[in-house]
Amino acid sequence: MDDPPSSTLAARVRAFSENIGTSAREGAPTTPPPSPESLEVMHLRREGLLVVDDHRAPGVVRASQESGIRALRRPAPDAIEERLGALQRALEESQRLCAELAAAQHERDVALAVLAHELRGPMSAIAGWARLLRHPRIEPEQRARALEVIEQSALFQQALVDDLMDASRLTTGKLALAQARVDLCSLALLGVDGAMPAAAAAGISLTCQARGQCVVRGDAWRLSQVITNLVTNALKFTAAGGAVAVRVTAGDGVATLRVADTGVGIAPEQLQRIFERFHQAAPASDAGGGLGLGLFLVREIVEMHGGRVVGASPGEGLGATFTVTLPLASEG
Repeated sequence: MDDPPSSTLAARVRAFSENIGTSAREGAPTTPPPSPESLEVMHLRREGLLVVDDHRAPGVVRASQESGIRALRRPAPDAIEERLGALQRALEESQRLCAELAAAQHERDVALAVLAHELRGPMSAIAGWARLLRHPRIEPEQRARALEVIEQSALFQQALVDDLMDASRLTTGKLALAQARVDLCSLALLGVDGAMPAAAAAGISLTCQARGQCVVRGDAWRLSQVITNLVTNALKFTAAGGAVAVRVTAGDGVATLRVADTGVGIAPEQLQRIFERFHQAAPASDAGGGLGLGLFLVREIVEMHGGRVVGASPGEGLGATFTVTLPLASEG
């Protein structure tokens, strides 16, 4: 006769319990209880901390000397974004400085190349005519011509070196001005008179309209340099048969010097760069040359006198006008 169902179920439970006890006594693998270290890690993670098993971890806010467990505070999302933004700004600044350095290196290379090219011409002329002077049968006319070319070439070299020295002094802030009351009309007339031989030799009409007095306060030598550079630049880019006109006027508390030519003009995309150091316009005539420092020196000297210089041109082949404005000197 079969056993009741209830007694059968009780027997099965007792047998299962006996089997578990036998397995434990015989060394069957069981799940060990969590260690204190594991409990500590779980606790730290519940607190929102990053657990690191490294005694040298920086920024420790909690540590267990026994276990070597250290916890770092997890950064907030806003702090991460702020840090990433700072790194991005630092990267952009580094890229900007690298670009400026590359541009400066390119400018230096261009300047050295232009300087070497400009110095080679007069040096070759001096060497060639000096060899001719050593010839025992040189004619008097050839001797006079040789001496003239040598002198002109030496003066041209001196002008190049002077421009380089002035540019260096301006860049380093070491160009000093001797302040005095100066008549801009007189300076313009003297500057035009000095350029007359070159204009006549090139077949260019050079005129100056500067009547009365136009007194400014500044350095007479440096202001003469401004006028000379502007007139020389106008003659350089004006072909034979063209004209260069210089005019000085005064009004509304400012003195105005205008140098206008009928030369090759300036392309619109070049107008923004004509006053840059070592900037060379496209060769427009056989008279081209120089280091590209003339207009740079003009701008720097004018601004040191509290003035302003602007270049304008209707376009290529239509001439150019440079306008310098300086504050008039007060009476007394």
